[in-house]
Amino acid sequence: MTPIDLRFTGQPLAGDALQLVLDFSGGKGEERITLAVNTTLPTPELDATLSQGLLIEVVATLGAPAVVDVALTREINVFRGPSDSAGARFENAVPLEAQGSTRWEQPARPYGATASAFEQGATLAASQGGQWSARPRTDAISGSRWEQAERILGTLSGSQWLQLPRVRRGSRPVWEKGQGIAAARSSGYQHPPRNDARRRSRYEEARTLEPVTMDVPYQQGRTTGDDWRVPWEQARRPPPGIDLPPDPTEPPVLEPVEGGTTLQFCHAMPSAPWVLQFGLTCEIPTPTIPVKRLYIVQNSARLVRLSDGLELPVTQMSLSIDADSWAWSFSAGLAGRDAQALVTGTDGQPVEVMAEINGEQWRCLVDGWRRSESWQSHSVTISGRSLAAYLGAPYATARSHTEDSQATASQLARAELPEGWSLDWRMTDWVVPAGAWSYDSLAPIDAISRIAQAAGGYVQAHQQDQTIIVASRFEAAPWRWVESEADLAVPRDIITQLGSDQQPGDARNAVWLHGDTGGIQAQIIRQGTAGDQLAPTVVDALITDQAPAQSRGIAELAATLRQSTESLQMPLAASLGGLLLPGMMIECDGWRGVSRGVSVSASLQGRALSVRQSIELQRFHL
Repeated sequence: MTPIDLRFTGQPLAGDALQLVLDFSGGKGEERITLAVNTTLPTPELDATLSQGLLIEVVATLGAPAVVDVALTREINVFRGPSDSAGARFENAVPLEAQGSTRWEQPARPYGATASAFEQGATLAASQGGQWSARPRTDAISGSRWEQAERILGTLSGSQWLQLPRVRRGSRPVWEKGQGIAAARSSGYQHPPRNDARRRSRYEEARTLEPVTMDVPYQQGRTTGDDWRVPWEQARRPPPGIDLPPDPTEPPVLEPVEGGTTLQFCHAMPSAPWVLQFGLTCEIPTPTIPVKRLYIVQNSARLVRLSDGLELPVTQMSLSIDADSWAWSFSAGLAGRDAQALVTGTDGQPVEVMAEINGEQWRCLVDGWRRSESWQSHSVTISGRSLAAYLGAPYATARSHTEDSQATASQLARAELPEGWSLDWRMTDWVVPAGAWSYDSLAPIDAISRIAQAAGGYVQAHQQDQTIIVASRFEAAPWRWVESEADLAVPRDIITQLGSDQQPGDARNAVWLHGDTGGIQAQIIRQGTAGDQLAPTVVDALITDQAPAQSRGIAELAATLRQSTESLQMPLAASLGGLLLPGMMIECDGWRGVSRGVSVSASLQGRALSVRQSIELQRFHL
């Protein structure tokens, strides 16, 4: 940046005129512009705007010693080039050595370094004279429209397109870096002075707000006393004085009731313990999966070895159970060359694992596997069952037994369980006389299944616990399902796949049942029919009471009805009904069916995990 030279001469006197001359010539003798200012002392002031020029000379004639204060500001949005400009639009060209007398004179022999828009041409003879022959030798950069300008001395020659003198690296943008000025000097277009980080920015640096800031709809709450948050406030000591006891209450006046009172029970008589629900009407809404435009389920699945908590590299899993199977079936695929060693127990003992799919857990034992190997591919498919497998072959020893004392059916079933196991009896219990219960070479789970089948029931294993469930196949007869309550209503919107398999039937309406030694003989007739279409007679030694005869007779008559197996596939989530276990009454699209089997599968499809549960419903067409 060119410095500013201020020179003052003379001694101003009070009351004399002051003449200031501003010289814009740059000191080279060119045209001078003189600005004369006449003023009267003692306070001369000058305000001038300079649009060009690098050298400023102020000549002041003062009559007496004086102090002159000159303040200059610099406009940033102005041209900062040379102080003088050449008179011509284009500067004078450099004289050429060879000047032709004609418009198209034969050029001298060019050299190979000639720069042209086209590649180097062949050598021409000296006598060849065409109008467009080769040009005289020039430098490599002479092929441009304007050749390289000659270096100009000084900074006085300022052409409009003259090459600028070398400046600092920071001066290459249109507006060069401004000179630092005081913070108080501000111009409309100059570079703003450095301020604090919180000033002159659209988004200034944030600062911590006090807890009472009102910038959000709900500000931070204030701590209040606990005595305002409960119906009964915090206890306090009573005030001094005596509290008189309240007046005795007056007995209510009871109006006489005419007629009798009818007790209406909402449910059929369950097994003990019994709960009586009283009320004039019993309208309990059926749990229903809501209908939405979009269902979002976050799937998760994992397989853990229970001995040490190791998570196995599983790629797919499936678990299933039905009314004719007393244990959950389990299978999974493991990836890796060493996957088989992870599920191989010691001394032939099975390895216990915990399978978890979308929050549902199953405790299973691995008792089989199948290995597959190919080029750069190793996989192992393992299989197993739930903990009820310990009660069957090959883990439990079969035995023969005859009960010599009278016992209930639930007591007979509970006696087959080893220590640590429990029984969940969900059927109507009955008494079995001494000697009526006997079997030959049965495992514990097979003996319990025999007791359940005698009364038309089935056996199920708990998902995680060492518990055996014994339930009735029909809590209510199929021809009375319209009067029963459904456990869950499933809309069509949540079903991803739907299938149906219909079986014909001859609709028998009566059946005879006979017990063996100490048993009874009973005939079960469908209500509202003549009972003239008999089903095959049933003989079982455990039919020793009306309760097992009735439940077994309903199961035998239901098997003769026209029915279908409805297959539903839907997501598995607690918010969408959860796991639909066998025995649940499901209502779908205006009809009802009882779940007879459920299968849950989880598999990796690329990087996505797909989880589905498939339910088989037994539906009757009456």
